[in-house]
Amino acid sequence: MPSSEMFKQGAYLRVSGQLQYHDVDSVVAVIQDSSVSLKIGTQHLREISFRANSMYQFIGELLIGPENDAILQARIGRNVDGLDLNLY
Repeated sequence: MPSSEMFKQGAYLRVSGQLQYHDVDSVVAVIQDSSVSLKIGTQHLREISFRANSMYQFIGELLIGPENDAILQARIGRNVDGLDLNLY
């Protein structure tokens, strides 16, 4: 289990990362930042066009399964290519 105090069931988080892939059938995407990856549930994001290797930011609820597998159920998502996230 990750040691972050943010890693708890039902936590609302804002996360950013590079899109590794998006599966249209399962409505799940995976983003990565450095060596850490996170699954993103995208069923509520109908207006986004997903492009692999682009940067995205998501806000949503963290759901943790019985094996400590986590997925962020995104309510808001956007492409942030070109945005300097260090200044943001």
